[in-house]
Amino acid sequence: MDSKRRDRVAKACAQCRRKKIKCDGENPCSHCQNLSLKCVYESNKTRKPRKSPTEAFSNRLRRLEDLVLTLVTKIDSLNGFNPNQGSKNGSAQVNTKDSIKDDLDLKSDNSASESLSDESDGSDLPRQDETPQAMFKQFKQLCNDPLQKPGDPTSVNNQYRGSHLGFHLIFSELTLNHVRLVLREECHDIIMPLETMPLYILGWKKLLQNIWSEPRPISAESIQKLRIGSFPEQGLVNELLQIYLYINFCWSICTPQQAHEMFGRYYEIKTSRRAKGKLLSYSELMVMSLLLAVTISAFVEGLKIPSSNHELPILNSMDVPKIVAIQEEMFSNALYYYHRICLISEGLASVQALLLLVLYLEMTWVHTDVNSVLCSLAVLYAQEIGLHRLETYHNLSEEEKTLRMLVWISCQFFDTEMCYRLGKPMLTNVFDRHDIIDYPVTCTPHCGQAELGDTFNRFIDLRSYSYLNLFSAHVDYSSVKRIQETVMSINLKLEALLDRMDPFWRPKFFYDSNFESALTAILNWKDEVLTTEFILTFQLMYFSQLMIINRVPWNMPNLEGDSPPQENSKFRSISLDSARTILHIIRASDQKKSPFFCLNWFATYPFLASMNLLSNAVNHPQDPETIKDIDLLIDVSINFFALVGDKVEVEATRLYYLRFHMIDMVIRVVLLIAIAIVEQTSNINILGQNPMLKGHFDYVKKRYPHYYRRIPESESLQKYMKQFYYNSGFFYNPRKGLSQKANEGLKGSNSPYDSNTPHSSDYSGSGSNFMMMPDQADEPDGMDMKGFQMWDSIGIDFNDPSLQQYQNLPNMFFDNGI
Repeated sequence: MDSKRRDRVAKACAQCRRKKIKCDGENPCSHCQNLSLKCVYESNKTRKPRKSPTEAFSNRLRRLEDLVLTLVTKIDSLNGFNPNQGSKNGSAQVNTKDSIKDDLDLKSDNSASESLSDESDGSDLPRQDETPQAMFKQFKQLCNDPLQKPGDPTSVNNQYRGSHLGFHLIFSELTLNHVRLVLREECHDIIMPLETMPLYILGWKKLLQNIWSEPRPISAESIQKLRIGSFPEQGLVNELLQIYLYINFCWSICTPQQAHEMFGRYYEIKTSRRAKGKLLSYSELMVMSLLLAVTISAFVEGLKIPSSNHELPILNSMDVPKIVAIQEEMFSNALYYYHRICLISEGLASVQALLLLVLYLEMTWVHTDVNSVLCSLAVLYAQEIGLHRLETYHNLSEEEKTLRMLVWISCQFFDTEMCYRLGKPMLTNVFDRHDIIDYPVTCTPHCGQAELGDTFNRFIDLRSYSYLNLFSAHVDYSSVKRIQETVMSINLKLEALLDRMDPFWRPKFFYDSNFESALTAILNWKDEVLTTEFILTFQLMYFSQLMIINRVPWNMPNLEGDSPPQENSKFRSISLDSARTILHIIRASDQKKSPFFCLNWFATYPFLASMNLLSNAVNHPQDPETIKDIDLLIDVSINFFALVGDKVEVEATRLYYLRFHMIDMVIRVVLLIAIAIVEQTSNINILGQNPMLKGHFDYVKKRYPHYYRRIPESESLQKYMKQFYYNSGFFYNPRKGLSQKANEGLKGSNSPYDSNTPHSSDYSGSGSNFMMMPDQADEPDGMDMKGFQMWDSIGIDFNDPSLQQYQNLPNMFFDNGI
């Protein structure tokens, strides 16, 4: 019995261990040899070194301290004492009151970068780990804190933190009253455009709303054409898809490969006799229509692409009106498809279609509030199919996973961006997604820098975090110090975010010694041109965020009565230096080389920066920096806003630059007001020394004299809105099809719409100069104004909610003086 007993071996092979059978310890063993299996003896796993006793003891003490603090907080809450007074800042409690006070007592003449550096180096504040897990805990802490309610209900209006753009705030009644008090009475006529402009903006918005509220009826034959798809010939589309390779703004929504696949399927269906069951969905057709509309816009505005790699004979042989007519047709088709998916989602393609529509409207239209609705619908559709949940990514290919991740990141980006541009609440937050979902490197196309995409997405989280801490409804603005602590904490997080970036790409203030050289290197980056746009976008957004949050402490009412002499000097310095940096970046960039959709997207940031500096100039005209700011603003107004805005006079591309032209007019009016206040306070004649500069400001009055005339309530709005329908070289009329000039040479158009089909209302997506008065343009014979009959019988409704919002908004120039 003992002789037959097999000795135990020290270690079995992997196969025997997995099957739990005896192993003879040979190499190979008998079992693996009989079954012709690979016999492998795995090495022993090395054990992790034990933590030092000191570290384990410190961790236990820290957990005990947290437990005691939690118990004390709960006991104080039961006793009626609010433990969050003076210490709660909405984030993880890493700041102490004394350390924050020490930081804020620094000299006010320090630069913004020195301030940020002193905050992190000179205080006892430990730098936080900016990982998704840490951010999640801070969001959770914020939600666990008891909601704060403003003590005085009448002060809620003054604390409104809606649109950060400043476009609406400049027209508020409180803003106009503030300017009237500061400005001499004989100069009050220059304020008149700020009183009349909202009426024209209201008319423009109402005109555009017809596109969404009154969809045009079409025949059954046209519906059938649209269901299959209506696109130009394949050769033209192939050339447009070559241009799409260089429009990276859309890549995170729809990749070039996916675009080629959809159009390939479309032309296969079109040429096939048995196309039944293979039709593209409405969402896919909408995506394809918008891709062509965006690409045509880029081509018309001269997007630079390597001619050696791509030849475009068909596009180069077409004139601009003919190309733009196709663009209008594609956008019109996209609107038809939108009405088919606005209530019922078709999956991922519906989310892509809605995001592309948001992108197109934001880059080409003047001003619209529907973008926030479209963005919200895209987010809801994305959540419906589970793009934010990890379990929906199982059993998918890597390509499909990457596409879904990119679309969800785009949802987060647009949701946050609409929040800061339009003042709308966000729908996405850190609780609505799994942190395990890794951000793919491909979210920064042609970039080659993995940390750029990761940093950009962390920045989106920080913007959400900033909104919840500073601008959400639960924030209590009764304590300036509490808001200062919150802003200080966010500043530290924004500074720590830059540590993730390569120094070459890192945003730098305009006074940094390496600012000009780094900016020049980025602008002249020839190997990967698309990286330049991405980096400029990130830098403008970064400084815009710094400017917005650091403006809050000195832009809120001081309800406590305490006014420390230097507490806000550092926040004011950071905010104003950020605004100056944005304008320096814009001034250094060559707008002639940038496509229009980039300029329209960038326009928000220099406009916001300009309004911030103008607000400071109005309140502090004798500040030594004010004259420098006025010079910088004049430079940007002449060489950027006016230079781009003047392109509105070109008939074919007028629509693209209406937003810039409107912003240009507002900047000129407000800048003239600021100059007048500086001149009367400092006895400096700025305009008298430069006749050309005076002509720059007189342009508004000469070009649009109706801005300087009050509109009586008895007047019909039709008189002031006729100009939408004429003074245009061509436009797309939904009731009559393409206008005669646009239709020249388009006899073979694939438009599914019948020009004889009756329509209930008119609208023009491109356009005539909407700011031109009837007495300045010749009305064409037989002009059909039926679209305005609904306004004939009534005068201008000065009680319209759209106008009331301007009266109820706070004073944009408010400064608590701390």
